[in-house]
Amino acid sequence: IELTAAGDTFINFNVPAAATVSYFAAKVDAGSITLHLYKRAESTPETGTTSVFTSAPTITTTWTSQTINAGGLTARQWLVPSIISIASGTPTKMWLLIERTID
Repeated sequence: IELTAAGDTFINFNVPAAATVSYFAAKVDAGSITLHLYKRAESTPETGTTSVFTSAPTITTTWTSQTINAGGLTARQWLVPSIISIASGTPTKMWLLIERTID
């Protein structure tokens, strides 16, 4: 995913059935960012601030897994990665690994 600035949101992942986010890992190509993975209602994928994380994790150039605190998803709920800040450097790309299990 190409990065541009803090506040960017990206590809919305729709979950067709009730599920649980069971694993999340990410990395960037340079520097570091903080981000949230928001859960949003089917009808409002552009709004909502319920994150699967308690606080925004810092993502660096090393693959790092994050603790999922609120991973439960309802059917047709969106998962939306959103950059909170560019913490350091000038990252231009981000990779995400999101695993979920169907409830």
